[in-house]
Amino acid sequence: MSKPLCWIHTGLHKTGTTALQRTFSQNRSNLSKAGFLYPDLRPIKSRPAEAHHLLFRRLGVACEGFSEADCKTLCAIWLKQCTENKSSLLLSAESLSRYPTTIEALDWEWPDKRRRFLEGVADLLQEYRVVPIVVLRRQDEFIESFYKEWVLKRHENSHLRFEDFIRVSAPFYLRFEDNITLMKSIFGEVRVLSYHALKGGDLARNFFQALGSDVELESPTPHIRPSLSTQMTEIKRCLNSVSHPCADPKNFSKLAGCHAYQEWLQRPGRNLGSSESNLWASSDARRAFIDSFEQENARIARDYFGDGNRFPEYIETSSSNYMEALQLTKGDYRELATFVSDSGIDQSALR
Repeated sequence: MSKPLCWIHTGLHKTGTTALQRTFSQNRSNLSKAGFLYPDLRPIKSRPAEAHHLLFRRLGVACEGFSEADCKTLCAIWLKQCTENKSSLLLSAESLSRYPTTIEALDWEWPDKRRRFLEGVADLLQEYRVVPIVVLRRQDEFIESFYKEWVLKRHENSHLRFEDFIRVSAPFYLRFEDNITLMKSIFGEVRVLSYHALKGGDLARNFFQALGSDVELESPTPHIRPSLSTQMTEIKRCLNSVSHPCADPKNFSKLAGCHAYQEWLQRPGRNLGSSESNLWASSDARRAFIDSFEQENARIARDYFGDGNRFPEYIETSSSNYMEALQLTKGDYRELATFVSDSGIDQSALR
């Protein structure tokens, strides 16, 4: 008897994964009618889950409250359901695109660590025919959006300026071809999609059509959450660099809605750039970065993308503008701290 099919949506990050996962979880009944099982983590976890990060995180790092035995229990439950209903299993966790690497890992360690992790995934799902789905985004757009999220969430090294983040992170988060090749060597096949093609219309419908299925969804895919503006990203990076109380992600979101803060942004003579600025040092820097992936992208397009399903060309526009790295003064930091009470931030954050 042939094995049930298991699609694993692996991201990348910043390719509409949260919007897709929300749509999948809200349309479990419709997906079931179309032959897809998109499970949550019950009965191991009592609360419904939109995605399957815990399942795969457990294979990459220690995960409190979720054991290896729990992973196997869930996979056995899903296998029984897929076999009985002749369904395909659909799992989604963008962390699969990067586990277990960190930006501190040595370059030569990456292939072995990544392979061991993916082999653990293959072993966990050995009763299925596993096909990873990788959604790619042109590297300059991806790394800029990824950096903004990194800074917002105050991850390690989130004080780094954009150009330094690229230098440090590029060996790990931009290994598109290496990652795809490794997945194919372990699972035997991989489906590669372009975010630029998927977002031209309803994201989830386009996703399933790319898999050869026309799924009826109860509602359109939620809007993809926009990234921070360049201006807000630079302010947040500066706050991160001095461990300012407003750097806490929850506090920062409250700060953004503070009237006094908005006035502070608009004060004449301030060198804060504008919300339309972008993080690249110049047009030439961005173009050089894109060109450095030209050969890799040509191979990916040849081997995995269909006609019209590749990265779009980068076109410089007259409205493109670039912002120098921001420098806040001690007075700025003190003034930002005074907005705490106005923005509803817990005063204990200042202690």
